[in-house]
Amino acid sequence: MMLRLRECDSAGMTLLRGQYATASFTDLWNRAISGGGGDIGIGAMYQSVLCDLEWGQLERSPFLQELRDATRDGLLSIKFNVDGYNLDAQSPEFTKGRIVGTIGPATADEPRHLVRGRQFMPPIGGSTTQSRINFCVAAVDRKVGKVFLDLGNALPTTQPGGPPVNQGELSMICKLPSDENPDAVQELSLGSIAYTEQGWYESTAGVVALPSDRSLTKQELDLIATNPLTLRLPDAETHPAPAMEEAVDGLYVRADQFVFRLNPGEQTEVRLFATRFGQPYAGAQILLIFDAGQLQGGRAQLVPARPVDAINYPPGVVADMDGVATFVIKGYSPRNPRGYVDGQVYGVRPVLAESFAFRGNNSPNPWHFISLLIFDDFRADEPPTGQNAHP
Repeated sequence: MMLRLRECDSAGMTLLRGQYATASFTDLWNRAISGGGGDIGIGAMYQSVLCDLEWGQLERSPFLQELRDATRDGLLSIKFNVDGYNLDAQSPEFTKGRIVGTIGPATADEPRHLVRGRQFMPPIGGSTTQSRINFCVAAVDRKVGKVFLDLGNALPTTQPGGPPVNQGELSMICKLPSDENPDAVQELSLGSIAYTEQGWYESTAGVVALPSDRSLTKQELDLIATNPLTLRLPDAETHPAPAMEEAVDGLYVRADQFVFRLNPGEQTEVRLFATRFGQPYAGAQILLIFDAGQLQGGRAQLVPARPVDAINYPPGVVADMDGVATFVIKGYSPRNPRGYVDGQVYGVRPVLAESFAFRGNNSPNPWHFISLLIFDDFRADEPPTGQNAHP
């Protein structure tokens, strides 16, 4: 199945059309604090690109003209956040929900399904529910002197598809080492976020530029380039406290495409991107860990990722000068361990060697693993019979 996105004018004339590169959802979380459990209150996001672009007559749209002119590699980056799914079969909005997102230029050398930026994670000991903010990413634009933060799938809502919950002042700082005391921390304030304003989410898709009232100086940008960013919310005593923050060393790694399906004997190439404070981490040593922690069993709680010999991959890889590493996963028949359903599911998690040796100050994103479905071996009779088609 192919998904195409199309924007048209009031007369139905196409202004922009593009093919959406297949992507899997990620950063799933319980976003709505009330109004229903299960899928109703869940939020997630999709990050991908549009290709095979077709542009229409854009004389009446300065924005689309600028977007077209900035698209040098024939690609547009697109991210959309989904929530507010309606499960009420009696409702006229049944099976519908809310989609809010962003679109902009993309280049061929960028990853398609992730942002190489500043990655925010919960402090150690917390979780996305305890920290009250979900995993999110920012990018520093030195030309305009701003930090662009994407909170599109990061703020809890009052109800499914509702406005963000007012959690008090949400601000960003950069933690700086003290020249006088190595154990002390100084703070560079980057401003607050007006997320409680009426219509803020629908008009911004959760993207903000900080500081909102000025541009950062070269000295400030240099400090931000090598020191961690932190998002803060009031604690129980109303004091600003870390809600989400970067790793102290700024390290991060993730697979670009992270969901694969293989028949026995097939193999796939996986591309990893390693960063330090949002910049390519050249020469990064990446460990590849067998990880079934996020996989769910089926009927009778069948154990996933068994047998372990149905996938093969190297123990680790080293990133090139652009912080990119590739490796191959090969699949073999899992020999029908689930009986009633074909194949078996597996997980592989890339971890930077430094992060594995030193756990740091953050809880890693549980969704950032490589998910594989390896199908069972199947050989039909010649010629095929009805027995080959039974469930």
